[in-house]
Amino acid sequence: MKYLEIEKSIQKRYRKEIWGKFTKAINTYQLVENGDKIAVCISGGKDSSIAAALCAEALGKDRVVGVLMPNGEQADISDAFGICEFLGIRHHVVNIKDAFDGAVA
Repeated sequence: MKYLEIEKSIQKRYRKEIWGKFTKAINTYQLVENGDKIAVCISGGKDSSIAAALCAEALGKDRVVGVLMPNGEQADISDAFGICEFLGIRHHVVNIKDAFDGAVA
């Protein structure tokens, strides 16, 4: 599975540099309190995938919810679904087409 290969590669390269600092900051600055849940907008790209993985690892996958926000039909939305499935986090889809169209009209 491509997600597993990507995750292993990222962990190997950035574990100490990113994961350690991220989890330390969460705990040191009490950014997340007991019982809090975190919503992460997931596009399926690298940035949102790493943010979701960091949160799932630091807080536990039961406390992270993926939010997929396609603008109408999104051809690559399956990547975002795949990330949520791979991380074992729940997800919700919020189609932003109408809001986007109204904002740019």
